[in-house]
Amino acid sequence: MKTVAFFLLLFNSTVQGTGADWGEVETALKAYVNYPSSENANRVTNALPKEHAPWGESSPSSPASQYIYEGHRFSMLEHQVGAAHVESVRLAFRLFSISDGGFTEDLQIVLGKLIRPSPKLFLEELDRSAISNSYYDGLLMSNGYALVDRREAQCLEAENKIEALNSVTDSKLSNIKQTAISIIEKHRSQYC
Repeated sequence: MKTVAFFLLLFNSTVQGTGADWGEVETALKAYVNYPSSENANRVTNALPKEHAPWGESSPSSPASQYIYEGHRFSMLEHQVGAAHVESVRLAFRLFSISDGGFTEDLQIVLGKLIRPSPKLFLEELDRSAISNSYYDGLLMSNGYALVDRREAQCLEAENKIEALNSVTDSKLSNIKQTAISIIEKHRSQYC
């Protein structure tokens, strides 16, 4: 309880340069975690900065990152993304604006797991997002702990992702699809 009170105190300011009202971000995150509706996911997405906010322990965005990332709150986002809930996928992409380190890696893993079951949704939201291309390698190649040190399984996962992405026929997504496939093929040689 003391931790939550501490984060609430830190959230109650608007950060210059980001346009984010961290009090609203915190309120919206709490609402989303307790009831992950489309409306609540959109509320968080709209409250978060569109560009990457300054980060680090002293950053005003740090409590927002920690709030969603600590405890079982991140598992709600993970669950909703795994269910291909469009607004939660969009929220996960927007969370890159306040993520760093392990949080970024976990976002990449959660979103990367969406490629095989929902390749079109993945490509649509990747294309729609404002994330930097520097995240693409991790996003497309981070497979989580299940595949660590399992080269054959990593090879199969890369092949399955390529197959899933190739199943998307929407011509509006052809550029982002080719970019994604090229990145996976480039890294696949490490495993296959």
